[in-house]
Amino acid sequence: MVTADAATVPAEDEEEPGVTFLAFWDAYPRKVGKSAAKRRWARLPARDRAAAEAAARHPAEYASGAGVELQYVPHPATFIGPKRSFEDWADGPPAGYASQAARKPEEGPIVCFACSAEVTPDDIFEADYLEGRGWRHERCRERRKT
Repeated sequence: MVTADAATVPAEDEEEPGVTFLAFWDAYPRKVGKSAAKRRWARLPARDRAAAEAAARHPAEYASGAGVELQYVPHPATFIGPKRSFEDWADGPPAGYASQAARKPEEGPIVCFACSAEVTPDDIFEADYLEGRGWRHERCRERRKT
């Protein structure tokens, strides 16, 4: 027997058949912060859930195809959060995103083209990536200016 309270609780995917949090979670490559992601999903308007689920496939393709470590893929809660990153990923990785990610270790170390020293994970966010040339330390860029 179904009680009145159970009948009034809407199903998670009532608005869009097949669009559920689990479908999004399965498609998204980084499996961290599931409870936070689920709370953010619940806040998403129903019309945006299908877009978020479709966009979740792009980071998965990006991470597997480019050989990027998952630490460089946003958390799922961030992806569907208030800044709505999923909109930027609607047609694939945002412009310039591939050039900013570090490669997996099996591809060898990232090397500065100016000084030939390794660009470490601590340096990566201060380093520049120049299309066609590679990575350059911030200190190498500053040295060149003087």
